[in-house]
Parts: sequence; C-alpha cells; structure tokens
Amino acid sequence: MGTLLLALAAGCADRPPGIRVVGLESAPCESGGAVLFGTVPVRVVADGDGTFSVVRLSANEGPPQETTTAPFVIDLDTTALPDGTARLVVEGVSGDGTVSTTLEVCVDNVPPAVTLLQPAADTTSYVEDAELPIRVHVTDTVGVVVVSARLDSDLLHQEVECTPPAGPDAVCSLSPVALGLALAPAATVRPTITVLARDLAGHETTVQRTVTFATRLLWDFDPQASAVSWSVTPLGDGTVAVGTDSGRVIVVSGAGAEVRRWTTPGADPVTTPLTLAGGRLYFGTDRNLLCLSAATLTPCWATPPAGVFLASQPVFSAAANAILVGRYGEAATPATLSAYNPGTGALLGTFAITTAANEGATAPPALSADGRTAYIGSTESQLLAVNVSAPAAMARLWSYDATAKIDTLPLVLADRVYVAGFDGYLHAVVAAAGTRATGFSFMREYPFTASVVAAADGNTLYAANLDEFLYALDLTGAELGSYRIGRTLYTSPAVGPGGLVYAACTVGAGPAYGPGRLHALAPRLDRLHWAFEPAGSVEFRASPVVMDVGGRSIVVIGNTNGHVYGLDATPPAG
Repeated sequence: MGTLLLALAAGCADRPPGIRVVGLESAPCESGGAVLFGTVPVRVVADGDGTFSVVRLSANEGPPQETTTAPFVIDLDTTALPDGTARLVVEGVSGDGTVSTTLEVCVDNVPPAVTLLQPAADTTSYVEDAELPIRVHVTDTVGVVVVSARLDSDLLHQEVECTPPAGPDAVCSLSPVALGLALAPAATVRPTITVLARDLAGHETTVQRTVTFATRLLWDFDPQASAVSWSVTPLGDGTVAVGTDSGRVIVVSGAGAEVRRWTTPGADPVTTPLTLAGGRLYFGTDRNLLCLSAATLTPCWATPPAGVFLASQPVFSAAANAILVGRYGEAATPATLSAYNPGTGALLGTFAITTAANEGATAPPALSADGRTAYIGSTESQLLAVNVSAPAAMARLWSYDATAKIDTLPLVLADRVYVAGFDGYLHAVVAAAGTRATGFSFMREYPFTASVVAAADGNTLYAANLDEFLYALDLTGAELGSYRIGRTLYTSPAVGPGGLVYAACTVGAGPAYGPGRLHALAPRLDRLHWAFEPAGSVEFRASPVVMDVGGRSIVVIGNTNGHVYGLDATPPAG
C-alpha cells in the first residue's frame, strides 16, 4: 500500500510549463512567409501553470542570449546572421525543469547585388528607337521580387518592369520613341537609366548609367513653301527633286541643302510626283504636263492648259519613246491614257480608259518588262492592259473587272500583275491574259488606297489597308505578318537595305488620331525598329524613298508641314 501511494504522488508532481514564442512563427525562406531584418524582439511566455525564471535564445547554434526578467523579451540582432533561413532555439527554465522550442525563420538584411550589363557606358542609342534593351544581373540570398528600369530626361520619364522579376538575368525593354524626345540633326542628349532591384524584405538597390542619345534625323529641309504631298525623286547624283503644293520644284542635296528651285507658271500646284527620264523631269499640275531639265530646272516644254486634272505620275516608256500619263476625264469626256513626245511635248496619241465622262485614272500606269504594255487602273473598277508600243494606235489587250475603283499603282512581278483595290481585295492577275491568277487570295474589310510593293527578292508583298495595318504576304496571298501603323492614305512602303520596310502613316494609330509617323519595320513586320514623328507633323501623304548618298543609305520623305526629312536608313545591328 505504501508503494502505491508513492507512485501516485510521483504521478501528480508539478511538470514544467509549456513554451510559446509570441508573434513569431516558424517560416523558412522557401515558405514565402515573413522575412526578418534588423533587430527583432522575441517575446517568450509560459503556457499552462508555472512561470519561467530564465529564458534563453540561440541562433544557428551560436552562444545563447538570456533574460531573467519578465516579461521575457530578447532582442535578436539579425544583422549578425547570414541572410537565409536561420534556426532559433528558445528555452524556458522553471523550477520544474527546462522546455524548448525550435523555429526556422527567414533573415534578409543585405540588399540585392545589381550589375548593369547593357547598355555599355559608351553606347549611343537613338531617340527614334522602338526598343532600348537593358540587361541586368541581380542576385540576393533570399530572393528578388522586383527588377525595374527607368529612363529620365529632364521632365520626361519612362519606367518598365523587367522579366523575369526575380532574376538573376533580367531584361527590361524601354522605348525611347515613346518618350517623345525630339532632336535637331546632329544633336545629342544624355538621359539617365536607373535600374532598381527589391528583395523580399523590401531592401532596394539602384544602379545608374548615363547614356548618349542621338537622332537618326540627318537633315530637316524647310523649303519655305507649302505642303509636300508627293514623294521625292532621286536624281542619281545624291540629290533629290520634289514638287510642292505651292508650285515649287526644288532640288535638295543629299545633305539637306537647297541646290536650286523653280516655280510653275501661275504657281500652279504640283499634282504628281516627278519622273526622271533622260536627264529631264516630267510632272503634272492642275493645268499642264511639264518638262524641266533636271540639271538646271529650266523648262523644256509645257502642254497647253487644258483644264484637265493630271492625277497620275508620268511614266517613260523607252519602247514607245513616249511619256505616258493618265488623265482625268471632264464632264463631257472620258479619262485617257495619253502619250507625249518626251522631247517636244507633242501629243502622240490617246486611249480611252473609261467609258463614262467625269471618271479617271488616279494612279500611274505600270509597264511590262519590255515597256510595250501599260497596266492602269481606273475609277470604273477596271484594270486595263494597253499596248503602247505604237503611241498613235494604242490598243486594249484586256480588261480585268474589280468590284470597286482602283486608285493604286499596279505591280508587275514575273508573269503577274498585282493591284490593291478599293474593294478590299489584293488582286493578282495573269499578265498575259487578264484573268484572275489561281492560288492567290487576300482581302480585308476596308479599302486599299496604297499601292502594293515587293521585297527585293520578289517573294514578299507589302500592302497597307485602311484598317490601319500593313501586311506582309507571300505570293499566294498568305499572311506572313502584320503591323498596325495607323491610317494610311496613298502612301506606299519602301524596302531598304537589310530588307527593312519603311512605311508612313497619314495619321497615328488609335481612336484619337495624332500626327503621322514614319516606321522602320523588320521584313516580316514582327518588330518595329524605330519610328520618326517630326515636330509640327501634320500628315505624311508622300511615300518614303530610300537612296544611297556617298555610300550611306538614307530614307527621304516630305510632310504636309512643308518639310522634307532625311534619316539614316542603315539597318540596326542584329
């Protein structure tokens, strides 16, 4: 009996109280829980009956800290610990023994390490560039949550997040053109790039680099005239000629300086692009077809004022030895394809390209490879092939019926004629027969008013539609790519070195239309390399022209703000 009472007494003896850490939970770094930094108070309480006389705290098996005063709080200096998961052992000592608990906590005191890899300090970028890649290497023992890059220039700034946001190798894509910086030719600006990295604890590291921004604008020529609505014409000697809405014909050097100018009789507006043939320039006004010496801008001849609007650019046919031009019909006369003697301006013959009066040809004819056939569209929804080898007896070879007017220049490519129609179709026609080519189909809901052009290898077609997209197509009409450039009216793209496609929009993309822009696009239209929006831009009605000046490719374009611009067309590296 005595033995039993002793056993019961032992079972009912006091036991050590439980131990609890208040406000701190076990959460290693990989759990994504709370992160500790700086000095963290660790409060320990006894659960159940009893109290502690001593509380101890050790971290990572280091020497313990202790306190004997209630409430039991020990300040944990996390700065003495390496970043990462730390193991805390908390002990409570009472008269009934010692109890302990173990916690794993995430410590993060050191901010991320950031290395800015690109751009290099001596790099020059361009304010027109669509992309300025920033490459960053970021490391942090615990983990990075945000990497961002910011571009600052005076009061303008742009900020983007980088991917992947946790690094270690992150890429940020800034867009200088979106910053809206405008530089005069040869000017530079030095904005600051700031890269920021933030870790789990909110610690941040920033690195900065000043870079040089230049401009692709080589020159800005102001003829002190009115709008430049037509494309420039290279003269083969590094100069270009352009006509203006105020009747001026101006020759501009490859450096953007005026060489000479001439004004039409009565300052009649120049209504067509200029055509160079045999050292002479041919063009139309709203009353005459005119010829000038390209070297001196002295008149060769002018047709008598006929009151006929010349809507299409003249074309020279060596086979016919004639200048061919589409003429718009008057109230009582049909439209014609007219042939003129290039030396004297004498009318050699006409061919009616419409049956009704007050119709017309609003785009120039395109010639076959031998120059004996002219292909021309009309407002009567027809594409016609005309034998022009004998200008006095021009004859129709065939006509192809579209479902709406054709306002664009046909493209003759191998055995086909491609023409973009107002009906939204890109028509492919067999050149020899005038029948629809089999195996080709492309259409859009909106009209085509810009001419189709081809890449240098002849295997890719480019066409801009009023749906605000520029399309790249193969020779079956299959879409290879597209890019939304904005509303395009009568401005056709040009293909330059490296296959880059230069396309101007009349007004910017989006519901709130803004100024026109010139775009430099990759051949598949899957990347915008750069874009140019001149100060005071109104509209780009003229098509861009790519030319070589002293071994350097430049793209030249006029704007309705009255300026002509020359920009570097060297393909971007990579």
